Order: sequence, then structure tokens, then C-alpha cells
Amino acid sequence: MPERTDMTSLDTKSLILKTILASLIAFSLLACGGSDSNESNNIETNESTDASTPSVPSTPTTPEQPDVADDVCQQTNTEVNWDALMSKDCPNLSDYSLFVEPTKPTEAPRAPGINYQLSTELFSNYASKYRFVFLPENQQMKFMPQQVFQLPVGSVLVKSFALPFDTQSTGENNEKLIETRLMIHREAGWTALTYQWQHVSSLNVSVATGICLFEAVRQRKA
Repeated sequence: MPERTDMTSLDTKSLILKTILASLIAFSLLACGGSDSNESNNIETNESTDASTPSVPSTPTTPEQPDVADDVCQQTNTEVNWDALMSKDCPNLSDYSLFVEPTKPTEAPRAPGINYQLSTELFSNYASKYRFVFLPENQQMKFMPQQVFQLPVGSVLVKSFALPFDTQSTGENNEKLIETRLMIHREAGWTALTYQWQHVSSLNVSVATGICLFEAVRQRKA
């Protein structure tokens, strides 16, 4: 009897040790397996990201060019270009179509422009000065005996300067255009523009072009 009891006791201890050992092994496997699973997931995610097709940059688009037809300065006119006068500082004097002959701002203004002279003029180094006033349709200036005239919105004052080749002679053939100045009465107030005349000779033909002062300066710097 004692011998059998000892054998039973040993078997019980052995079973307990096996159970404990099996539990420890299972716990270790679970712990390692969990870590490996996370690392595997991370690796797979990174590989998936790296293997994805790179995005192709969008094709650059060319900006739309302004429609010349919408530029009031580029419109061809047989009348005064009031839209341009009231809204834009055009690069060329001819854009405003103030004169029948764009290269001669000394004569033949388009209607309703009229020539005028001052009763007392300032001396300007023998320069000839040609003055014109343009009033919008159905508008008139207001005479002020002790002050300057009141000109309505839309009014344009033009003054051109020409220097003589010989101060003892007068006339268009003895003069060279220097500049033309505009005073434009817009909704926001008076705007002053100065146009310099550039003379280009080719094949015995002289061509004069009135270019706005800020445009002439920009071209010289270019």
C-alpha cells in the first residue's frame, strides 16, 4: 500500500509540472506571436505604400490670353474712344482716336473736339502749343468769372508741344512734335497722361508715334 501511494503522488506531481510547463510555453508563444504579427503588419503596410504607383503631376495649363477684342484700347474707331478715355490709361495716344490723323495732334480733332487759345500764354522756350477741349455729348462747361471753368465728367483737355527747327520761321514743316498731354475728367477725378513723340525715319519717310511716358521709360529700360 505505501508503495502505491508513493507512485500516485509522483504521478500527480508530474502532471502538475507538465501542466505548468505547457502553460508557460503557450504564454511565451502567444507573446512572441503577437509581436511578430504587429511587425508583420507594419512591414506589409510599408511595402504596400512603397509599392503603390507614384502620383503623376498634373499637366501645366497655359494661362488664357486676354482677348484683344475686349481691350478698349485696341478697338478701331472712327469716333472718339470714350470708353477708353473713361476707363484706361492706354499706351498710345492714337488709342483714344482724338484726331482724324493720329500722328498730327495739332489739327483736325474729331467731333466734338474744338481748338482754343489762351489770351495770355506762358513762354516755353519758343515751343508752339496746340490746345483742344473735348466735351461729352449733351454736356457743357460752366463759366466762372473769378475761378476756373467747371468741366463735367467726361471732359478731356489736350495740349501738344512742338519745337521749331528755326525760331525765325513758323509752320508745321518747321516744327518737331515733342509731347502731348491729356487731362481726363473721370468719375474718380482728374487723370493726367503725358505722351512722348518718337520719330523714326526709314526710306525717306518720317513716322511719329505718341507713346505714353511710362511706356517710353519702360521700353528704354528693357
